[in-house]
Amino acid sequence: DTLAFVSASAGGVVTDQGEADADGLRPGGTVTWSIASLAPSGRLGDGDAATGAAGSTQQVTVTVRVVQAAETQDEIVNGVRVEAGDPALPGVILAADDSDTDDLIRSAALTLVKSASPATVDGDGDEVAYSFEVTNSGDVTVTDVQIDETAFSGTGTAPVVTCPAEAGELAPGDVVTCSAAYEVTQADLDAGAITNTAIASASAPAGVDGPESEPSTATVDVTAAPALSLVKSVASDPIQAAGDEVSYVFTVTNDGNVTLEGIEIEETAFTGSGEDVVANCADGSLAPGDSVDCTATYAVTQADVNTGRIDNTAVAHATTPADDVVSSDPSSAPVIIDAAPGLTIVKTATPTDLAVDEEVTYSF
Repeated sequence: DTLAFVSASAGGVVTDQGEADADGLRPGGTVTWSIASLAPSGRLGDGDAATGAAGSTQQVTVTVRVVQAAETQDEIVNGVRVEAGDPALPGVILAADDSDTDDLIRSAALTLVKSASPATVDGDGDEVAYSFEVTNSGDVTVTDVQIDETAFSGTGTAPVVTCPAEAGELAPGDVVTCSAAYEVTQADLDAGAITNTAIASASAPAGVDGPESEPSTATVDVTAAPALSLVKSVASDPIQAAGDEVSYVFTVTNDGNVTLEGIEIEETAFTGSGEDVVANCADGSLAPGDSVDCTATYAVTQADVNTGRIDNTAVAHATTPADDVVSSDPSSAPVIIDAAPGLTIVKTATPTDLAVDEEVTYSF
């Protein structure tokens, strides 16, 4: 049964309909009109009744709706039968049959809306929950709704989409939501965003092409928080004299949430009178939470010893994945030189063997 009778003109009576479907329509059945006689001649209005004559006609109408169960058919057939008694032959029934066949235009379509929660992340290991809302926007029931990830920029394990049992059969206008989860990696944070594009597809009744939705994309942004700290220290023995060597250590720590490159040390203040201090840092990247030691040496001068101390302040710089420069707060490492003043004297006499009235020369 593909049609449900909605109304009939001229007192038509609907009988033998089936049980109401999900839309409240009762498919099938019969509409019966009881017409006393046809109009005398010509064609009168809908349902007019009068004494009939040869060539006279009468019109009745019925309104129908195509039920959802018709989606498995490619055409709609509606039959009609008219019966009347033969006035010349009592007891003889005159009958005629006709039918109307219409092609049933069916279309399957899906609409997909993909979303992500949270919309921003800032830590390695954060979890993103993806939601895939699929709507049957066609006019036939579809089955076996599936989600296909067509593009994903994440560097971790790709999310696996799961759909509830309702995805097995989706009536027109109905909605089903599938889901997936993803764990953010450090590389995702360094990239600045995670993009994910998907499409929905399903199977349709025989004779109808299976639908595929337009792509839907969800983007999760990264809240980058680059930060760098520096601790400068002296790793040499106490300085006692000119020519002694000071060993500086610059401990640089990545306190942010993105990987940093190109660690450099800048001496911002130095009171030593000798050669400038030049720090050496290893090439490579510095992951969040990691530290690296840069080193430098300085040869103490007599002027430094005379001053009694050497002050040295530096800052660390690095480059973020977005090519921005991040700098640490200054860190200082003073070197105190203990003064140790002292004199020695050596006295000599010439000659050492003397005679009366001989002159002695003393040297100090």
